[in-house]
Amino acid sequence: MNIKEQLIQEIDRIPEALLSEVLDFTLFIKNRYLDDEVSEVEAVSIAESRLAYERGDYLTVDEFEASLE
Repeated sequence: MNIKEQLIQEIDRIPEALLSEVLDFTLFIKNRYLDDEVSEVEAVSIAESRLAYERGDYLTVDEFEASLE
């Protein structure tokens, strides 16, 4: 029996009153995992930023702070 089958079997045995807690926990874990993943848009932005940095296209801290004044 694989893990998914074991989970389904355990869920079938859980009292109805606890199912909402199991669902909440499952969604919490899923969202935590998804938050760690980099979206395609983020990956493109990271790649573009890395290329700009390698070309020297960036501000130093002093330059950035001066631009705020």
